[in-house]
Amino acid sequence: MAQAYSAYTLFPRVLAALFLAAWAFCGFGCGRAPEADKTVAAPTLPTFCEKPLGRENAAVQIQAFLPVNNGCQDPLGLYLVRLAQNYPDVFRVEVLDMKSERGHAIMVQNGIRCAAVRINGRTSFDLPQPTGKILLEGPMDPVDVYQALRQTLDAEGIALADDLPKPVIPKGFKKLRDRRHTPDAPLNTGGEK
Repeated sequence: MAQAYSAYTLFPRVLAALFLAAWAFCGFGCGRAPEADKTVAAPTLPTFCEKPLGRENAAVQIQAFLPVNNGCQDPLGLYLVRLAQNYPDVFRVEVLDMKSERGHAIMVQNGIRCAAVRINGRTSFDLPQPTGKILLEGPMDPVDVYQALRQTLDAEGIALADDLPKPVIPKGFKKLRDRRHTPDAPLNTGGEK
């Protein structure tokens, strides 16, 4: 004889099955398939965390508040570190873990709530069109950071001997960039200066 199921007895079973399927697909709440984790390189940005680079009186002072424990902002942070290493008289860079006590305290003091890059104390810039106004807080386009640095160098009257290196655009980031910038915007996908 067949067993009859009502909506009250069937619903919890269906809900449990859906939950298990979602859990199996996403892993332990990571939001991506387990295979994606195998390709992520170990974060290297923590090496430079809380260690200012460049001269204390450099014309361009940069504070980067980044999540340094998962590698998602490493390309941007390492780009800024390389600037200070290559041009210590021009750039002073301090990478701060946004979750550290000191990093969080400075963020709160300045009204910053998520990842940010401050250039000479500012996170907002009014760039020429078509880019317009940008805010270097939250998800940041490396090209925006580059353009804000370019504008700051120009405002300070600083010309680098071999021009400002362009940032490396992380894989998977091009989609966001294409929505916000024209094709002739500076873009470097290879890692060269």
